[in-house]
Amino acid sequence: MKTSSGLGRRSSGGRLAGPVAPLSGDLQERKAPTDTAGSFSIDPAVRFNDLTHGQVLLDSRDAAGRGYLLRTADGGTARLELSDGWQGAFWDCDAGLLKANTLHHLVVIVDGRAKVICFVVYGVLTDGSAQRQFGFGRFSPILKDISGGRDLRIAPDLHGELKHLRLYNRALRTSEAVGNFHALVR
Repeated sequence: MKTSSGLGRRSSGGRLAGPVAPLSGDLQERKAPTDTAGSFSIDPAVRFNDLTHGQVLLDSRDAAGRGYLLRTADGGTARLELSDGWQGAFWDCDAGLLKANTLHHLVVIVDGRAKVICFVVYGVLTDGSAQRQFGFGRFSPILKDISGGRDLRIAPDLHGELKHLRLYNRALRTSEAVGNFHALVR
């Protein structure tokens, strides 16, 4: 079994060689039951110097705002935002998980078939804690192409260091995200 199946790009030290194209952003469900189109996963390890709101880890948006954005948000969270230029969706990891001057391992999973966004932080699927009923967010089944611009901007506004980044063109299983965390801390 290939553990990197679906791995689009991998980076150490936060640098990818040459221009990086965004992951496929067509979120429309396909007919084949094994088709992973419309799904992707983002797996960064990052250290923040501070948790200022709006620090961008990844940005694929074009001039019209279509694409996806992974950034810091209020309450010590990371937020993924999706937009097809007409409508959007977002989901944050559980509040208070991010801390300044700490190495964080996050995995953001976007499942285009289930229309779900979820986070695995430090090898644990976030469950919503006491603030939310669920640890996942649903997005509209008619949210379409979020491919965005030609190039993926990596850590343009980060106050800290992006230690590694993996981009997958499929939804990782929770166990795979947990395994990536354990491989990082080994």
